[in-house]
Amino acid sequence: MACSGCPQRSGGDCTWTNPAQVEITERDDGVLELRPSLPIPAEQRWFWTKRQQPREREADDHVAAQRVTVHEDGRALLEPLDQLDPD
Repeated sequence: MACSGCPQRSGGDCTWTNPAQVEITERDDGVLELRPSLPIPAEQRWFWTKRQQPREREADDHVAAQRVTVHEDGRALLEPLDQLDPD
């Protein structure tokens, strides 16, 4: 059976996929408002760029190989930077 709204409408299993994503809100007056929605929030899009993903994999590799330093707090994190020669 074809799903409602399916362009195939000829019966059988529906293989149509709709890539659009929407946020649906029902107002007090019963009207449904549809707003386009991105699958990834705009402020996080940089994370999924071709430039950033290799960097994320590299960081994951460092963590897996235990090539990381864990600090007790922010002060301990910044302390080695304070030791650097400003020149």
